[in-house]
Amino acid sequence: MAEDQDFISNSVDFRNPLRFIGPNSLVWTNQITADGVMEFRGGLRLGFITHYDTALGSTLSLPTTGLPGEIFRTDVTGDGTTGDVLPETNVGSLGRDIKIGDLNNVISNYNNTMAGMLTPAGQAFV
Repeated sequence: MAEDQDFISNSVDFRNPLRFIGPNSLVWTNQITADGVMEFRGGLRLGFITHYDTALGSTLSLPTTGLPGEIFRTDVTGDGTTGDVLPETNVGSLGRDIKIGDLNNVISNYNNTMAGMLTPAGQAFV
């Protein structure tokens, strides 16, 4: 995900670049900024500014080990990249579509339905 507006994020699925569309790391749901100036006797002037915003959405992705054969463990999209977005989630979905309280359910659902299945590279190998 992009950390600066001057840099564009790469696609997370090179076989289908438009598959994962969502908020990047610069999109907040709510922001508020307040500022003010106080003037004191003797010409002293004090200015302040404060900024509050909601948490940024995070992307749930499969953890990589860096060991050989990673394509057989974490390339669930079949595009040749590893550490893919957790299936049935989207970029920036943690903290937005998926609340922290639902995180265990999302992980359990993945473990019960998709973990241990062959990736596209594994299917081609077999």
